[in-house]
Amino acid sequence: MTRHQANQPPVAVQGLAPIGIRVHDLARSVRFYELLGFTKTVGPVGPEPVAILDHPSGVEINLILNAPAAHV
Repeated sequence: MTRHQANQPPVAVQGLAPIGIRVHDLARSVRFYELLGFTKTVGPVGPEPVAILDHPSGVEINLILNAPAAHV
């Protein structure tokens, strides 16, 4: 039985931050997220390079440059 089935209200989500996403091509990923309204604010920085992108809604995503290349 889920919470909803028990006639209880769902948990209210106030926000999400930060969200980490592994990427292989940082420039391509930044371009994609810019189309969704994100702005790159920092990076890449750190030993496992991370770029931080912010959205006007308050959501922050961290693009972590450590994913393997895609196999097509």
